[in-house]
Amino acid sequence: MPNRVGRILTACLRRVMAGLARSAPSIRVDYGGQFQEQHKSFRDLVFVLVLAIVLVFTVLLFEFGGFSAPFAHAPFCPALYLRSFRGLLLTGATFNLSSFMG
Repeated sequence: MPNRVGRILTACLRRVMAGLARSAPSIRVDYGGQFQEQHKSFRDLVFVLVLAIVLVFTVLLFEFGGFSAPFAHAPFCPALYLRSFRGLLLTGATFNLSSFMG
């Protein structure tokens, strides 16, 4: 097997999954270990992100006393995420657990 040092876990496993799906489509394979933990962590972080957005919107709603100001601030949140993804692309960094939390 070739050396996988310095490669991204998900990219390597996708190649393995595609190869297994072509060679043995009737066999069911469960992937665990670090791959499973990574997917579980991302799923949990997405839940926390959605919950944080809802809570921040609720705080803005109570702070401003109406829906107009929170909805006026809401379009800027996706723009901030797009800027962070652009920063990852410019630096050549991967989207991983650390960058998701940051």
